[in-house]
Parts: sequence; C-alpha cells; structure tokens
Amino acid sequence: MKIVVVSDTHGDLSWLESARHIFDNADCVFHLGDVVSDAKKLEEKLSCPVHYVAGNCDIASGADKEILISVGAVKIFATHGNRYRVENDLYALSAQARSVEADICLYGHTHVADVTNFYGVWFVNPGSPSRPRGFSKKSLAVIERDRHGNIYPYTVDLSALIK
Repeated sequence: MKIVVVSDTHGDLSWLESARHIFDNADCVFHLGDVVSDAKKLEEKLSCPVHYVAGNCDIASGADKEILISVGAVKIFATHGNRYRVENDLYALSAQARSVEADICLYGHTHVADVTNFYGVWFVNPGSPSRPRGFSKKSLAVIERDRHGNIYPYTVDLSALIK
C-alpha cells in the first residue's frame, strides 16, 4: 500500500510536475483542504483516486469536513485540522481519531510537516508543497504499508525538486 498526502496547496500546483514521480504506484491520494479545487485537478492529472476534505478556506465548497476511509485493512481518518485546534496540540484530534478507531489520522492546517505516533495512532501532517510556514520546507507525506502490515509514514522535502 502506498498513499500520498498533500494539504494547503492554496491554488498552487506548480510543484506537481517536479514531484510527479512520488505519486507513481500510489493506491490513492488524500488532499486535506485549502483548496478543494486543487484536489479535483490532481484527480484529473493522476491515475489513482483522490480523497479530499474541506479546509478553513473551502467554506463554500460543499466538501466534507472530515472523512473516514479504509484503504485495504488500514482505517484512515482525515480532516483539515482547524476544527481540532491542531496549531495548539493534538489532544482533541487524538480523541476523535481514537473514537473512530483510526489507524492513521491525517491533518493539515499548520503548513508544518509532522509525523507522530500518539496513543497507538499515526498522526501525519504533510505540511504544504506551496506555502510552508516557519522554518519548514515545501513538503508532502507518503504512507507505506509492508506485507507484514507495518505502517511507515514519512514526509518528503520538496525543496530540492522544485525550481
């Protein structure tokens, strides 16, 4: 299993061509909001399903604010993160992820990449490929699962790829 996760693209997909190889062999892509129309453009350009949620900048999009999807045997809860105040801590988000029995929780909003295992759940924030904040770099995330069921989430620094 291979999943690519992006968030907070804000109408800028200029990074996609340079990073297209990262999407090779992906089972699916998650776009975590800000801007939902970018997720639809990704779906047109890629050969795998793109799941998406609305971010705080997607008020009129009509997209779900959170989704719970199984990819193979892995249960994934995805949200933008603003409703759970992720810029402060992961406590509220972790309570929700655990209540839906998620194996992986995807969130964005902070524009800062992070991978954390908290209470036995993987929390993955891909950062932003177009508008990183603070000292972070342009990034996305990849989640792989091996044949033994082990989950390996990691972030990818796109700064060397993007001109």
